[in-house]
Amino acid sequence: MTCPNVLGFMMALATIGCAASSPSVDLAPTWPNSPGDYHDITQAWTRAGHDRQDLVLKVDVIATLKSPIWRAAFVAARAKREKLSLPAKQELLELERKADADAVEVELLVATYDRRVNDLHKGKRSVWHLALVSDDGHELFPIEVVRDRRPASELKAYFPGMSDFHQAY
Repeated sequence: MTCPNVLGFMMALATIGCAASSPSVDLAPTWPNSPGDYHDITQAWTRAGHDRQDLVLKVDVIATLKSPIWRAAFVAARAKREKLSLPAKQELLELERKADADAVEVELLVATYDRRVNDLHKGKRSVWHLALVSDDGHELFPIEVVRDRRPASELKAYFPGMSDFHQAY
């Protein structure tokens, strides 16, 4: 999809539209020579939105597109954090390159008013409508939605918006 704003799409989850005024990012599928600062890149490739009824939160969504730029920065950050050897770092980089070639991947952090309705993993049976939406309204539905079962400490290290109330997908 080609769109001037964030990631070529905005996240549509129920009635949430993530910030349309966010700065543009480069959607080129090329891998950077230098990964850049993980925090800055994650911030650039992340959008957030929420929906409230009166003072009650219905849903809070934080979405990070795992672009080649983000994946390269992630590899560098994880290698540093976990003190990976050069071969282990290269292996992780190859895994990220393969994952990028296989599909467009978005890390979603979702908090709902009631944990029982945080059911994106149910696909079409979910109470939520999940799709990537281009600026012209074209919807792209996920191939699958999988719960991210990594430990909360790991998720919080790489996705700073993660809280005790969010479920990662």
